[in-house]
Amino acid sequence: MVKERQGQNYLVLTKDGQEHILDKAKSSYNDISEIGNILVFNNLKFSSTGRFLVYGSSGWEWYFVKIVDTQNLKNVKLDLPSASTIEFNSSDNKLFTCAQNEMSGDSYASGFDLKTLKVVKDFLKDSIIDSSTGVNINCRFDRNTQTAIVKLSPWDESKSGQNMGMAID
Repeated sequence: MVKERQGQNYLVLTKDGQEHILDKAKSSYNDISEIGNILVFNNLKFSSTGRFLVYGSSGWEWYFVKIVDTQNLKNVKLDLPSASTIEFNSSDNKLFTCAQNEMSGDSYASGFDLKTLKVVKDFLKDSIIDSSTGVNINCRFDRNTQTAIVKLSPWDESKSGQNMGMAID
């Protein structure tokens, strides 16, 4: 739950009847020089087992995603800039994430092992498309089959694209 108190935004998780502050930031500013310290927490989403909480933090000109392990109340140390798709498999041991942001230059489609925090599949690296010249990424996750589905196509529409998939269960 998100709360605002005394000029601060808080992201709070209630566990075993006790409130735990997961994140906090200024909610307003008096001086324009403080605008970079303001964050709004949004897009809260629990994984299927409730083990992980994903949320967005947005500020003046930025947005980033954070993941919290709700069992030990610690942040999961994954850098997921501009992530538009974040999905956990049904057993919460793997994560699929995807991003395409022309403004920031962030483009990726990856599967992670959440125990080791290592990439188990890098769709861009494994594709036949030259991503250095720009690539369109279309991602979705099929919950029924626990499959990450990625369609990659070059910005040059005269060249063909590639469909890829990966079961992440």
